[in-house]
Amino acid sequence: MIKLYQYEVSPFCTKVALILNVKGIPYEIEEVPISKSLTVKRYSPTSKLPTIEHEGRYIDDSTDIAYYLEARFPEPPLIPKEAKLLSKCHLYEDWADESLNFYMMKLRWLPQNRGRWAEELAKYDTGLWRLIISKFVARATLNILDKQGVGRKSEKAVLKDIDRHMSAISADLQESHFLVGDRLSLADISVFSQLKWIYKINEGKSIIDKYPAINEWRERVDMATRSNA
Repeated sequence: MIKLYQYEVSPFCTKVALILNVKGIPYEIEEVPISKSLTVKRYSPTSKLPTIEHEGRYIDDSTDIAYYLEARFPEPPLIPKEAKLLSKCHLYEDWADESLNFYMMKLRWLPQNRGRWAEELAKYDTGLWRLIISKFVARATLNILDKQGVGRKSEKAVLKDIDRHMSAISADLQESHFLVGDRLSLADISVFSQLKWIYKINEGKSIIDKYPAINEWRERVDMATRSNA
């Protein structure tokens, strides 16, 4: 059985869990408290989660995990073989991981939201650690966002960016039920995993709800990625 080491609130961990669900691979979850994040180095060379353990081997980085699982458990396929579709799948996945994720983080750490998400991140910690993490995690995350660039934008500018992104996705869904070709792919799972968490934030939900095509697509992906266990 595969073991998935994760932070529950990470879209990247959501992404890997959904891939495992779709492929019907049995797995167990090891939730890592934020206070134990320094111990992740024991099984993740990059100190990143998600990490999976399979047959004595550890694989980290959600993209590397996705390609590993596709090679070891090819059915049902999630990564297109046709070059043009593979290219589009790659671009959607990379955009979700490297751009959309930072907008999700920015929404979480807006002043009106950061108290809630500080508590969510510290949920699996106890005692003094829970207090410390709740107090300082916002500052640490905002520092990351500031270096990336999204953190330096105003709330109004960020919401405008997100709306443009949702408009683009909606337009792409007018001709297909999925983002790449006519079936579920890694592109759908990657974008869905980010939007799942954006939708849990009031400002993000308000924008997504403007686009019926996105919510219809989200329902399709949700149905297709539920665990059958």
